Amino acid sequence: MKKSVSVSQVFARYFNENEIQVIKDAILYGGWGDSEVRFGNDEEDAFGFGYCTNDAKKGGHFVGRQISGLFSSISKKIEKFGINWMVHFPDWWGDGTGDMLFIRCRQNDDDHSGPALYELVEDWARGMDPDCSEWFGEEVSEAEVPSNEGSSAEMEALPEVEERWISDPKYAEKYVKKEVIAHKVSEAREWLLRNGATNVPETPGFNESKAVWLRQYKFLVQAMTLAHDINSSNEEASKPETQAPTASEPKKAHRGTAQERLDRYTAELEARVAGTLTDLQGRAQSKRIASLKRKIARATKALGLPEVKEA
Repeated sequence: MKKSVSVSQVFARYFNENEIQVIKDAILYGGWGDSEVRFGNDEEDAFGFGYCTNDAKKGGHFVGRQISGLFSSISKKIEKFGINWMVHFPDWWGDGTGDMLFIRCRQNDDDHSGPALYELVEDWARGMDPDCSEWFGEEVSEAEVPSNEGSSAEMEALPEVEERWISDPKYAEKYVKKEVIAHKVSEAREWLLRNGATNVPETPGFNESKAVWLRQYKFLVQAMTLAHDINSSNEEASKPETQAPTASEPKKAHRGTAQERLDRYTAELEARVAGTLTDLQGRAQSKRIASLKRKIARATKALGLPEVKEA
């Protein structure tokens, strides 16, 4: 039985409070449309729904460079954690007018059953918190979902610590912007909350001095380090002397060879054009036909066959 996993739990696993807020703002105000894009290390493009990140400013939480800085951090985390259901494209149009954030539509473009992920994420951005455990399946296991139940829950790695701010706060006061310090304070605070800490102090008001924010950061870093060290000691003490080998997880089925894909996509395309496959209607059917033609072209190219031009 799969453990219930909500959209908010999935996002909290990877992103801090400010990053989550700017993602919500982009979703609420920057809806653009769907397109085939490459997610993570996927071998082929898949449909995702896109959001203009510049429009996040309409949410009133961040402006200008704050937004670009947050999405730069989000993009690095997408790559770091191997997230294959969301992707960030800087300068999407190639003219410096803006970035795009895409969220995957379906688990598999060939399978139209089940909910679309971007719809669940949009509900979350509007204030709901739908369950997405069935959508994620094996990708989000119990160990990956933050939990405060029991003392044996796995603790995530510490975020990068700005050691110089702690050892030389005068340097940080003089050269580091308050927005950057506030971002690191929020990151540390969210880490503590996700890993079961209690009595975590609220962040200072933004009108407070840099010195106040830096003292808060030093306190939170000390708390994180202590919690992490205690958890590591407990894990080491609780390890059994011997552990029975566990069977490796079965690998997900591959989509098949290029020839198998070409045969499968060609058969589906012929059926849809002939009208014998009618599970999709209208615009959805047209989009699927266009997608199949692109897939056939890629499979044909992979086999080294001459490209077939449409009449």
